[in-house]
Amino acid sequence: MKAVRNGAADLELLKRAYRNDTAWDWRTGPVASVFPYISHPVHDRIVRAIREHGTEDSFPKGAYITPPDAPIDRIVLVLSGLVARQAGSETGPIGLAPVGRFACGHLNFFTRHPAIGSYYALVPARVASLSQKRFRRLLEEDPELMRTFALQCELCTLSDRYGLATLSLLRVRERICAFLIAWARTFGRIAKTSTADTGWFILPRLPVDIACRVVNSTPEYADRVLGPWTKEGLALQHGTEFAVHSSVLLPTFAWLTRMRGGTRMHLPDLFLETAFSIPEESPAPRWLPARVSEPRP
Repeated sequence: MKAVRNGAADLELLKRAYRNDTAWDWRTGPVASVFPYISHPVHDRIVRAIREHGTEDSFPKGAYITPPDAPIDRIVLVLSGLVARQAGSETGPIGLAPVGRFACGHLNFFTRHPAIGSYYALVPARVASLSQKRFRRLLEEDPELMRTFALQCELCTLSDRYGLATLSLLRVRERICAFLIAWARTFGRIAKTSTADTGWFILPRLPVDIACRVVNSTPEYADRVLGPWTKEGLALQHGTEFAVHSSVLLPTFAWLTRMRGGTRMHLPDLFLETAFSIPEESPAPRWLPARVSEPRP
C-alpha cells in the first residue's frame, strides 16, 4: 500500500486506506497508527491461514480462553465477541482483543518462552486457534507470510508498549482519553454538527468497570473525570451510545503522536484526519448539542 500524504485534500484517500488496513504490504507496513490497549487488526493472510488450518471454539462470558496456569502454545484469533488480556492479578489492568485481533500466542511465538497472563471472554466469544508448531511450518513454507506475521507481532508489541507508557506516565484523565481514542478507532464513528465543528466521536458504550480495568482506575475516579465533561456539554450518553467531543481528546492524541518520535510511518497532522480507521463521517444525531465550549485543562 502506498504511503498517504498529509493534508486535508487526501482525507478521502486516507479513509479508504484505513478501511482496507488489514491487507497492507509487509514492505511498508499499515497506514493506520498504533494505539494502546487495543492492537492493530490482524492481516488478512494471517487470518486466512489460521482459519484454514486451525479449529474454532466458542466460550461463554467469563470463561477462560487460556487459563493462568496453562501453557500458551497456540495462536488464538478472535472471531466474535470481546476478549480480555490480563497480566498479573485478577483486579489489575487488562488489554482488549476485539474481533480480528490476536487473543494470545503471538508474543512468545518466536522465543517459545513461557508467556505470562490469562485470557478470558468478556462477552460470549468465538475464536479460531492454531498450534504454534503447525503455524511455524506454514511460515517456513511461505516467507512472505513469515514477514507479514513478524510485522504483525511488532505492531502488537508496540501497542502494548504504548499501553505501558500511558499507565506509567499519564494521569487517569489522560489514560481515559487514550482509551477513548483506541475505542473510537475500533468501533466509533465521526459526526459534525456544523462545518466549523471539529467533530464528535460516537462510540458504543462499554461497561464502566471494564473501561476502568483497562486504564487501571476506579468507577468513582472515572466519574470525577467524566462529570465535568458532561456538565460542559463535551460528553453525553444516549441509549447504548456515548459521544465525546474531539477537543477533549486532542491533547492526549498529541502526546501519543509525540511518543512516536522520528518514525517514518504516516502520522496524521489533523486529529480528524485520523478519522481513524474510523469510519466515514456520518450525519450528526439530533441529540448532539449544536455548540460546545472549550474543555477546561
